[in-house]
Amino acid sequence: MAEPRQESRPPFAGMRANLSRRTFLGLTAGALTSALLAACRREAEQAVPQAPAQTPGPSPAQPTPQQEAVRGVEIPKFDNPPAGQPSGSKPEELVIAWGVNQLTTHGIDPQRHVGTIAESQLRHLYEPLVKFDRDLQTIVPALATSWERIDDLTMQFKLREGVKFHNGEPFNAEAVRYSILRPLSDETPGDSRSTYAVIEDVEIIDDYTVNIKTSRPDPA
Repeated sequence: MAEPRQESRPPFAGMRANLSRRTFLGLTAGALTSALLAACRREAEQAVPQAPAQTPGPSPAQPTPQQEAVRGVEIPKFDNPPAGQPSGSKPEELVIAWGVNQLTTHGIDPQRHVGTIAESQLRHLYEPLVKFDRDLQTIVPALATSWERIDDLTMQFKLREGVKFHNGEPFNAEAVRYSILRPLSDETPGDSRSTYAVIEDVEIIDDYTVNIKTSRPDPA
């Protein structure tokens, strides 16, 4: 924050009119010292011989057409943010770099990818039921708050409430069933089909509980 501006005053405006003898002598000595320094400087300037005129050197190189083109580029001016919106606010859109080959063959459909690089990018757009912690040692909740094995062929998941998709639709058991069975459909060919091949069905218990049934015991 800028400091408040102070009005300029004569250097002695705040002093009393009846100066003491000591104060007067001090101020006079200071003024004389300043005058002596100024006089010495003028004498020194006069004593210094004038330097000989310098021979003009070669003229500077003329700018290239590329440099002239750069000088002619106008720097764009950005409008100020709307009133009430802080200048440091985060944008509402998320922009990620995506390989052309991946984009043309698989798009941003998470169930068409199985690679680690694609998964690390898509994880910013989608969220699984469970995931590994930062040390990749422990499975922690994501869209599922808890899970348990009912039998050798059934895993039950309790789902997180109050979650919505990007388009505003609610996340629930029906959405989980559709998402898990979708890669197994012939209409959705993708590299991740082998990952879901062991799943037989997804049973909806209630809006936020599902049982995932497999054709054989599968620890994954």
